[in-house]
Amino acid sequence: MVAASINLICFAGISTAADQTKDEAKASRWTPLIPYCKTVMIIPLDSRPANTLYPSLICKIAGFEPMLPPAGLMDNFQKPADAEKIAEWMLSNADKADAFIISATMLCYGGLVSSRTPEKHLYQALKNLKSIEELKRRNPDKPVFVYDIIQRLAVTASSEKDLEYYKLVRQWAILDEKIETAAEGDEKETHRALKAKIPQKVFDDYMKARKRNNAVNTKVIQMCRAGYIDYIVLGQDDASKYGIHKREARGLRDFARNIRLDGKFNIFPGADEIDAVFAARLASYFYGRNPKYFVLYPNDETIRWIAPYEDIEISENIKRHLDVSGAYICAAAESADVILALNATAENEVKRAEDMVKIADQIAKFVKEGKLVAAADLSFANRSDTAFVELLTARTDISELAAYSAWNTAGNKTGFTLGQASARWHSLNLKSHINQIFPSEKRPGSLFSGPAGASKGFSLNRSTAGAVPPELDPFTEKLKIYCARAHYELLMLRFLKDHSYKNFVMKAAEKYIENAGADRFDLKNKKDEVQNFVSAALTPFAHKWFDNFKDKKMIIDASENSRSMTEAYITSLKDLKITLPWPRIFECEINFKFGLDIKTAK
Repeated sequence: MVAASINLICFAGISTAADQTKDEAKASRWTPLIPYCKTVMIIPLDSRPANTLYPSLICKIAGFEPMLPPAGLMDNFQKPADAEKIAEWMLSNADKADAFIISATMLCYGGLVSSRTPEKHLYQALKNLKSIEELKRRNPDKPVFVYDIIQRLAVTASSEKDLEYYKLVRQWAILDEKIETAAEGDEKETHRALKAKIPQKVFDDYMKARKRNNAVNTKVIQMCRAGYIDYIVLGQDDASKYGIHKREARGLRDFARNIRLDGKFNIFPGADEIDAVFAARLASYFYGRNPKYFVLYPNDETIRWIAPYEDIEISENIKRHLDVSGAYICAAAESADVILALNATAENEVKRAEDMVKIADQIAKFVKEGKLVAAADLSFANRSDTAFVELLTARTDISELAAYSAWNTAGNKTGFTLGQASARWHSLNLKSHINQIFPSEKRPGSLFSGPAGASKGFSLNRSTAGAVPPELDPFTEKLKIYCARAHYELLMLRFLKDHSYKNFVMKAAEKYIENAGADRFDLKNKKDEVQNFVSAALTPFAHKWFDNFKDKKMIIDASENSRSMTEAYITSLKDLKITLPWPRIFECEINFKFGLDIKTAK
């Protein structure tokens, strides 16, 4: 009787990030049949897929429903978002959410690109920030995680002339701190010469924005100390071992230490991945569990490697990301819940090739042993290592990975990898709750673990609940399939975007733009033409990657003794849509759904 009713109540309405309704201001509640599914409101850094689509999918993998501002309020490249209206939207819809992940950069300036200009006055930025205080006053028991960005070394390059300023300002900013701490040769003279080449207005705007942003960085730390924010991360945008940002970061860290924010504050290199890392932290918060990670380095030198655009050793950056995500590092792979395997650089190409083979073989070994393995492809900034991907796909069924990322900086890659892997681990270990009344009090360790009142008043009648064995729970069963489909879709998306787009299609698009006489920094009226080219060029790669997932049975539970009511198989690639979210080709947005064949388990 139970199995016969499953298809009627459980599986209509499973959705992906591509299925967002047009009126996103409404609490869509992807299904009312799963009362303990949490809604997470995300105020993203900006409108790029890295800050909207990817964290939305990671929320879904963790068993949450993401809720983002309507697209009409968001930014578009150099056009800032309507920050004031987003703050209003956040407050007016806060009652529909169980937790909040908030970019102070979005609320204050209207997005990351806008934060690098001085247009928004400090007074207005701080006024917008007060919306977080009001949010917490209205929702004292709901977790509020906030992040802000320490400004990068360079200005935004939106033209050929800007690219020249980008290089000059970045070099000047690096030397501005280096000549005080580790000057070499004639660097002081070089520093003065660089300053003389930068137009005064460009320099003044750059410094005004830095000063204002540092004041906002300081304010969010104070707000955390005052209790308006439960956890604060300052992400260091593109940086270097030396630079003007180092002084700012030291001051902010010392300030946080002096006001005793231990356990509620962190700084690490990265920006776009913070939503994903916070989603993992929320999973640990709500489910009352913390995953253990073993970090698999390709060689001892990698531990001390400082990746491009970053200012600390990669081992320390990984540790900080894991701390923020709510995970721990353990000393042995045998006791780990997740293996974080790194592909990184080496002292020469021969050694790098040897390391890649070793890491690929170890990943294959752990996957065959049933371990959750997440691969962070760190060798090259902003793309995958093609040789590593070839080795990985030859040795491992990539559909069995817990995560993969090769997008942008090492910090971005690390954060997205562990964000997905932690979410996957949590969803594979979801507990059944059909035979329980869902009380309003906090119950640690259960699926309903969370702030008081977050149940939204739902309860099950005891006589009804007792009719179904706890291991045959249609609510949790549906939730696990929802989580699993998002996981497999994001996994394919990562290979398609980070490998095929970044290594092949983007390069072809650069040549196409040159031949079309378009501006690579702002495509303007050529955007649709270039977008059509990108879509046509990337679509065959999508179908090729789908071959790795077609007809695969989705793994929805970690327990070997699990009594699942259903089996779900990936059957088709549906609704593939490839677009350029901004009038440039640095990023593309890829939306699709996996068609599923859901059967009653035998």
